[in-house]
Amino acid sequence: MSKSRLPLSVAILGSVICLHAQSSTDVPSRGKGVTMHSPTDVIVITADEYELIDSATHVYRLTGNVRLRPATRNIIRTVTVNNGGASRFPPAKPVRLHFTGQFEISIDGALIRAEEADVDSATGDTELRGNVTIRLTTAQ
Repeated sequence: MSKSRLPLSVAILGSVICLHAQSSTDVPSRGKGVTMHSPTDVIVITADEYELIDSATHVYRLTGNVRLRPATRNIIRTVTVNNGGASRFPPAKPVRLHFTGQFEISIDGALIRAEEADVDSATGDTELRGNVTIRLTTAQ
C-alpha cells in the first residue's frame, strides 16, 4: 500500500524537526510552534499551535498568532513620475486591508479560512484570526 503524498513541509519551531509529510500520520496530530511551506514554496504560514481536526481531508486548526506571508519578496523599484504639469505625483501610500466575516483564500494547494484577516498590500503579509483552518490538497 503506497502512501499519498501531501504538499506540505512542516518545521516545528524550537526544535530540529523538519518533516515533509507523506501522510497525515507523519505529522503529529497537535503541536506548538509550526511553520508550513506550500508545495512550490509560494507561501509560508506560521502559527503558535496547530491541531489535526480531520485526517481524511487533511484539515488543521491553527491557533494563537497565525500569519501568512509570501515566501519571497518581490523587488520593488520606485520611479519618480511627473504629471502633464511637470509636477511630481505623490508616492503611493501602503494600504492595510481588514476583512471580517468569512475570509477564504485558495493558494498553492492550500485552502485557508478565517473569521478575520488583515492584509498589508505592500508586503502581502496577512494576519489571520478566529477559527483559522487550513485544508491541504494531495499532490496531483
